[in-house]
Amino acid sequence: MSVLRTKELGDITIDERDIITFPEGIPGFEHYHRYAWIKLEEQLPLWYMQSVDDQELRFIVTDPFMFNPHYEFKLADGVKQMLGIERVEDVEIYSLVSIPAGEFQHATMNLLGPIVINTNERLGQQVILHDTSYAMKHPMFTGPREVRDDDGRSEG
Repeated sequence: MSVLRTKELGDITIDERDIITFPEGIPGFEHYHRYAWIKLEEQLPLWYMQSVDDQELRFIVTDPFMFNPHYEFKLADGVKQMLGIERVEDVEIYSLVSIPAGEFQHATMNLLGPIVINTNERLGQQVILHDTSYAMKHPMFTGPREVRDDDGRSEG
């Protein structure tokens, strides 16, 4: 256990097993290699991916399969080799989440650049998918929405 200083959450105690090393960093943040997974709230499927090396750098991530059960892609052999992946059971997939200021219902997730983790080796990489229709800003919440008129009555 060690104490991690964060801007958003203050000082928190983390288990070293909750730290994932990204040998190549994250695109745009290549100088930062170690991130701790911190659960936001127990009832929400969201985590902070908090940089261990910079208290101000953090991303929000989620399990994309909870919001898009048909999400799938083929992991390149080079990625498997770099992360030491031998079995599918050792892999976890996350998506980076963007939440417009105070508008959680409009949150999006990056399905074009999944975060791939080898849970045994504690190694990760953001993979950029090619030849796919997935988007960087895929709505997390889709489907019918209830619309209310000015009096608060449901219209659909």
